[in-house]
Amino acid sequence: MTAALTTGALRMRVSCGVAWLDARSPGWHELIDLDRLNVQNPCDCLLGQTIGWDLHALGLSVDQLAALGFDASSSHDDMADEYAALTEVWRTAIERRRATPTT
Repeated sequence: MTAALTTGALRMRVSCGVAWLDARSPGWHELIDLDRLNVQNPCDCLLGQTIGWDLHALGLSVDQLAALGFDASSSHDDMADEYAALTEVWRTAIERRRATPTT
């Protein structure tokens, strides 16, 4: 894993994505089918499973999508590795969110 793919860096990006989703789609984590979750596939990614993945409708650039953990960084040579790692970080974040009781 390169420096850009450290687990800590990916967790930070996913944390930003979690906050973004919380602000726009409360309860989003309950909508995700973890068996289908795949950040690389537009239909099975976080946005595809929750609020839609039309970049124009969301108002997000490709760089913003990467910064929020919704997409791989275009600066990384092996994007397949990054997509797989992001999917796992998201899966863990969702499982933790679901295990945390709401008040």
